[in-house]
Amino acid sequence: MITYNPGDVVFCKFPLREDPLQFTRRPALVMKVLDGGKSYKMAQITSTDRSDKLAGVWLNKDSPEGREMRLRTDSFINLSNILEVPGFAIQNFMGICPLFHSLETTCKERGIKY
Repeated sequence: MITYNPGDVVFCKFPLREDPLQFTRRPALVMKVLDGGKSYKMAQITSTDRSDKLAGVWLNKDSPEGREMRLRTDSFINLSNILEVPGFAIQNFMGICPLFHSLETTCKERGIKY
């Protein structure tokens, strides 16, 4: 079993907030490893810019950070949507988020627990 680390960007079946039994395939940022990698707390990565309303960061896919994360589109790391994802839902590793520590700081400052 492959174990991912906080800061890893993966492509996975991410649960819908409205119905966690349904999933959408998307990139996500590993925020925390649970139970030895049986599940993970992950932040949604979306192509919709919500930086004016939600905690997170907008990245251009061609920026140094976007390239290191191997983003396919300009993307928003949504810290307001951190959900538990089972390890078996991860389909592949994409890259590493060089902004991870600043995103952790943003979560602490805004009281976002995960």
